[in-house]
Amino acid sequence: MKLNIRACILGLILVLSIFSCKKSNDTATSTGSTNAGGTTGTGTTSGDSTTGVSTFAGSVISKGSLTTPTGLCFDSQGNLYVTEITNSDIKKIDPSGNISLFTGQSSNPGCEDVGSTLTFPDGIWFAHDSLYVADHICSHVKTFNLTGTAKTYLFNNPNSYYQEPVGVCIDNTGNVFIVNETGDEGVLEITTGGQVIKYGDGTSGFKDGTAATAEFGFMSSICADNSGNVYIADSHRIRRIANGTVTTIAGNNNLGATDGQ
Repeated sequence: MKLNIRACILGLILVLSIFSCKKSNDTATSTGSTNAGGTTGTGTTSGDSTTGVSTFAGSVISKGSLTTPTGLCFDSQGNLYVTEITNSDIKKIDPSGNISLFTGQSSNPGCEDVGSTLTFPDGIWFAHDSLYVADHICSHVKTFNLTGTAKTYLFNNPNSYYQEPVGVCIDNTGNVFIVNETGDEGVLEITTGGQVIKYGDGTSGFKDGTAATAEFGFMSSICADNSGNVYIADSHRIRRIANGTVTTIAGNNNLGATDGQ
C-alpha cells in the first residue's frame, strides 16, 4: 500500500510537470558553497531584474536535461549530484551546468549489493569522498565513490529493521542516520562503533521524546548541521534529534504556510 501511494504521488508530479512547466527566461545566476552540514547559495542581479532564483541546469538543451530531480548534494570540487527517482539514476552537474550520467539507468534498475544500479533513488549525502544514496525500493543505502565504484552500505542489523529509506545523512562525528518513509519504520542511527539505534516506537504519530518513545508520521528528507543535530521533514513539521531526544521545532497540527514562531 505504501508503495502504491508513493507511485501515485510520483505519477501526479509527472502529470503536473507536463502541463505546468515552462522554460525560464530569467538571466540571473547563482553560486553555492558546501560544508559538512549542507549547502548555502547567493543570488545575483542581472539586467533590470532583481531576483534570487535562476535555473542552474536543465534549461539549455545542449548541456543535457533532467526528468525528476529529487535529492541534491555537492562534492568537494563543486560538482552537484542529483538523484532522479523515476529514472533510477544519478546525474552529475559540473559548475558550468553541464549534465552527465554518473550512475544507474532507467532501462536497467536493480538492487544488487555491489554494482551501479539503483531503483527509485531518493535522498543523497556526500561524505568521505563518497555519495550515500537512499535507494528506496531496494530498501538499502548505497555508497558510490567519485569514480563510480559502488556497494551497499552494510551495518550490524540484529533486529532486521525493515527499511523504505527516503533520506540519509552523516553527522559531524560520523554517525549515519537513515530516515524511512513512515512512522512505523522510524529513523535509524548507525554509530561509528556499529551500534544501531532506532528512533520511533513503531507507530505513526508526532509525539516527541526519547528514541524509544517518540513517534513519526510521513517523512521525506533528513540533514545534519555542524553541531551534530539532525533535522527531519516529517509531514508538515520539522523534527530534530539532539542528544538522543526527538523534538518538534517547527510546524504543528495545522497544514499551511503561515509565518510565525
